[in-house]
Amino acid sequence: MIKPLVSICMITYNHEKYIAQAIEGVLMQKTSFPFELVIGEDCSTNDTRSTCMEYQNRFPDIINIRLPVKNQGMIKNFIQTMRACQGKYIGYCEGDDYWTDPCKLQKQVDFFESNPQYGLCFTDADILFLPSNKIIKSFDLSHKKYMPTGDVLEELIYINPYKTCTAMFRSCAANGYNEILDDNKFQFADFGLWLHIAKNFKVGYLKESTAVYRVLKNSAS
Repeated sequence: MIKPLVSICMITYNHEKYIAQAIEGVLMQKTSFPFELVIGEDCSTNDTRSTCMEYQNRFPDIINIRLPVKNQGMIKNFIQTMRACQGKYIGYCEGDDYWTDPCKLQKQVDFFESNPQYGLCFTDADILFLPSNKIIKSFDLSHKKYMPTGDVLEELIYINPYKTCTAMFRSCAANGYNEILDDNKFQFADFGLWLHIAKNFKVGYLKESTAVYRVLKNSAS
């Protein structure tokens, strides 16, 4: 099997209504390189796992599923799923969000290949509020939000303006972060990772919207 250039880390728990759309957003990607989707299915109490397994059966060369025998919780699931990723670059999309731009991966890889000093890259995204189904297109652009780029560590300490479902980072830039998570009681894995990477690398941002971030009543955030 050819080693993927990009791995997509997707953790999911009880995302029965949304997981198929999240997976389809990955499968539709048009790239000049191989990629893999690594799903951490954390013992959902609904049909999330069976849906993931159906997709793996259809796309065994792309999809790899982690199937723990008992619920690990969000942080542990994130750590183990990220450890299973083989790519030089890692994209991130949780099971209740989805990508809308079929060239998302290609655009971000092209950015990294041309900018070796950057270790992390985000894009704009649409925000979908449930259960009202109100959607705000290109949230950052429509709100004229300031998005920090370059050397952003000091700014990130005070604000996290990025949408996690748009993130891609160099896997080498995340070295050591899983061990930090193992030793601490963080509630969220993503923001700490952005800070960890921003210590040593610049952070990039592409202005086009490539994804939809769902805001649910029971979202972790």
